[in-house]
Amino acid sequence: MRFSPGDSVGPYRVTGVIGEGAMGVVYQVVNGVTGRLEAMKVLTDDVSHDLEQGERFLHEIQVQARPEHPNIAQVRTAFCEGRTLIMVMEQVDGDALSGVRCRLRSRRCGSSIRSSRRLDTRIQRASFIAT
Repeated sequence: MRFSPGDSVGPYRVTGVIGEGAMGVVYQVVNGVTGRLEAMKVLTDDVSHDLEQGERFLHEIQVQARPEHPNIAQVRTAFCEGRTLIMVMEQVDGDALSGVRCRLRSRRCGSSIRSSRRLDTRIQRASFIAT
């Protein structure tokens, strides 16, 4: 399900696209009740019809909703629009994960191989969680 600026989704109004990946799109939205800027993640059409990917997205929502930590965007709510599962979360300004990955990799030039492998593992985990 794709949205354009000005579209309404439940009580949210889409203002733009924050980012896109292989599995989904994250939109900037305005909460019509609170007026707060938030982020809305929606699976792409081809992925949203895949039961396994839908279950994976539901699991992501449940896992992300548990912790309260300043480095993890808080899930505000999740709902279905038609047959599409949507997650609304706090919008956190910052760099895209791809930029963070590049900076982290460039810093490790002087580190040991073992430290580099641990960093690669952490980056892969973060990438998995972010999708």
